[in-house]
Amino acid sequence: YDRASITTWIEDGNLTCPKTGLKLIHTTLTPNYALRSLISQWCKDHNVPFETTKKSNKSAAVDSMVSTRAAL
Repeated sequence: YDRASITTWIEDGNLTCPKTGLKLIHTTLTPNYALRSLISQWCKDHNVPFETTKKSNKSAAVDSMVSTRAAL
């Protein structure tokens, strides 16, 4: 699932995994910058457009918190 769909799922109040139905231990999303970078590089190497999706307010806040904590 893509981040936007997961964020919407959580923001809609769902506290279970959409695939398994199991209760989520937490709802904190952690961006996978390494994977994103690899995909971006592959797209660049193969002349494939790489789109970035608009972040929701919540996912932007999470990214901000993650980068702030990393800086500490």
